[in-house]
Amino acid sequence: MDTTIPAPEFSSGAAVLRAAVPRRRLAGVIALMVLTTLTEGIGLVLLVPLLAVLTGNAGALPGPARALLGLAQRAGLPPAPGALLCVFVGLVAFRAIANYARKIAAERLGYVLVDTLRTRAFHLLLGARWQVLSAMRQSDNAALLITNVDRIGFAFDQILRAGAAAVTLAGAGITAMLLAPAGAGLTLLAYKGLRRRAGHLGEVLGRAYDDVHARTQESLGALRLIKSLGAESRVERDYAETFAELRRAQLAYSRSHGRGQGVLQVAGAAALAGSAWLAIERFHTSPAALLPLVALFVRALPALSSLQECWQEWLHGRSALDETATLMATLAAVQEPRAVSDPDPVPLAPASTIAVERVTFHHPGRPEPVLDALTLELPVATTTALTGPSGAGKSTLADVFGALLLPESGTLMLDGAALPPQDLPRWRASVAYVQQEPLLFHTSIRENLLWARPDASEAELHAALADAAAQFVHALPQGLDTLVGDRGAWLSGGERQRIALARALLRRPALLILDEPTSALDAENEALIAAALQGLRGKLTILLIAHRGALAEVADRVVVLSRGIVAPA
Repeated sequence: MDTTIPAPEFSSGAAVLRAAVPRRRLAGVIALMVLTTLTEGIGLVLLVPLLAVLTGNAGALPGPARALLGLAQRAGLPPAPGALLCVFVGLVAFRAIANYARKIAAERLGYVLVDTLRTRAFHLLLGARWQVLSAMRQSDNAALLITNVDRIGFAFDQILRAGAAAVTLAGAGITAMLLAPAGAGLTLLAYKGLRRRAGHLGEVLGRAYDDVHARTQESLGALRLIKSLGAESRVERDYAETFAELRRAQLAYSRSHGRGQGVLQVAGAAALAGSAWLAIERFHTSPAALLPLVALFVRALPALSSLQECWQEWLHGRSALDETATLMATLAAVQEPRAVSDPDPVPLAPASTIAVERVTFHHPGRPEPVLDALTLELPVATTTALTGPSGAGKSTLADVFGALLLPESGTLMLDGAALPPQDLPRWRASVAYVQQEPLLFHTSIRENLLWARPDASEAELHAALADAAAQFVHALPQGLDTLVGDRGAWLSGGERQRIALARALLRRPALLILDEPTSALDAENEALIAAALQGLRGKLTILLIAHRGALAEVADRVVVLSRGIVAPA
């Protein structure tokens, strides 16, 4: 069964949100918003009869207030200040509880959204074809998983806050809403241009955050090169300028937000003053009805302010949502089969041959094929050395043999039969790689080895080290528990390469691919690895990319590539 998420889920930012937000949880948050607003509205309306009773002017109550007071009397509640105050306090307490529940539910909903998006994005990254992943800037993927998803969570929280503010405004009461629309409409019109600018500034701020993330990741990854070139000052200046751009974007966004708040407060105050003047001069409203009306306006003004603020924050987060939707849609379109029922695929074990037949492959932006209808067969349990000039297609061919790259045309064959797409995970589980620059994690040698086979026994770990000529591990003070440093920095190049070889052998691969494993090593370490490979001859199939003679000498045959084809012998 294919676990790829359907592409329509990523057709737009709104589609991403709809797919990731649990509808039941969202409905619960909305219900709590309505409940909170209803209790607040009832409490404010209750102030009308309360003030009338306190001033002894109950007969002057407007119709709705008299009806509320009569309903309270029929329910057995005496029209006394103490009873009405108790009801008022009870409503406030109930609203506080409902508001607390709403905030916690909204926060949980936001966490669910962020975790769901991050998990799905990581799923898509892991499932995408290698030729797509290898062409991507990995800082963009890191920004997606960390920065953008958090920005989306923040933007979604603004949607919920805006919803709460809108419900609060809707529940302000019929009387207040009859007076409010003119003032509210003028207010919204006054900062329409500010909202438009906020959207543009939100996009600028999002790009500034992405640039900071990319600059940080690239600088940390290039520390060795920076120091070797003596470029610390230049890189530091560029880094400072990147943050300066971010601060300029943040300040522009804050200025826009502050102007919007100022416009809203002045316009809201004018609307409140005008409404009060109309109530007194034109409609001769009594103080008992006017004071709650003023309270409604006072409550509505922060709600309008919250709406404006949430809208600007949402515009900032929307760019992250759109970027995430685009990237996830791109990844969803290049997913490989992944079987849920078989998360640990059973390796394949070809009995006679591993071959590629008439394989063609282009690198993006290059008109000439790096592999041009190439056919090559690897007999099982033999060692084949690939040589040839740089750019001849050696590493690309190795990736096709390992099923990391899928050719544009041609076929990967096992024992004379084409490998079907659904068996790609099984074949990859049968292949082990040793790269030119071995990747070790900042943990112990044991943990680095167990990446290949988490269930490997102590005896199997020692056997893999012996086969890789890596017995030096036993002489280390902590042995297998020795930490290797970031990317293996606390070991020599030869030691890192032999641990990487031991990790590959621990997989018991049907095909071992070594991509110039000794290109950066001295003659002594090259000889050690050559001796290790000599001891593996006849035990497994080895595809070896090598320029230098020491490794090629251990091969059963040497194949020369030139311009994407096998050169004549």
